[in-house]
Amino acid sequence: KVNLTIGEVASVLTETERETLVNEFGNASVEITKAEKTSQGIFVRFGIKDFWVEHHYDSEISNEELNEQVEQDRIGFLKDLARKFSKQEIQKQEVEGLIGSYAI
Repeated sequence: KVNLTIGEVASVLTETERETLVNEFGNASVEITKAEKTSQGIFVRFGIKDFWVEHHYDSEISNEELNEQVEQDRIGFLKDLARKFSKQEIQKQEVEGLIGSYAI
């Protein structure tokens, strides 16, 4: 289990994001609660209070690259939560060319 407090990632969050997260969670920690290597790759789960997300990584990457990708995804998770709890109105615009069927 790896913990990283909201205050410890403050340098990569905007002041607004940090304030939003502290207001919602206090100085809670983001935890890595699952890290498993399987035949399909590496699975890592981040969590804070009742919120969590899992990411999949290629099992062939180096430990250094894995750590970099995990760190980027952990920051992305916090930024996503900050947007979710932000009081700002979210403006939506459809992204052309992404919606549709894709062959397997």
